[in-house]
Amino acid sequence: MDTRRKIQFYINPDRNIADKYAGEVLENMPQGERGKFMRAAFLSGVAFFKQEPRLIYMLSELLTEKTTIEEITKVMETVLKNNIPDFDDDYVDVDVLNSVEDLRAFETRNNAKNLFGKLG
Repeated sequence: MDTRRKIQFYINPDRNIADKYAGEVLENMPQGERGKFMRAAFLSGVAFFKQEPRLIYMLSELLTEKTTIEEITKVMETVLKNNIPDFDDDYVDVDVLNSVEDLRAFETRNNAKNLFGKLG
């Protein structure tokens, strides 16, 4: 008996900046690596969900081509609070807004900040 499970979902690159970025990452990846990557990405999300369900939603809304590790760790620090005491306290401000996409990214980050308190 085959116990494997097929997981399938759609992304909406025309409506969501994170989906657009994810689509670009997949398009630029060798086809033979895509399945392995998608499995690893999904399981990483499940690992975060197991520890703190809010993390996967926050990080997925924060994702753009400009997302920095500092922004990711700041979200994690805010959500996990005292569980991980050694996070760096520096925060990188959003770059100058030069396009509608930059404005949307800025608004997404502000929404994330408002959900879980001020990040910086």
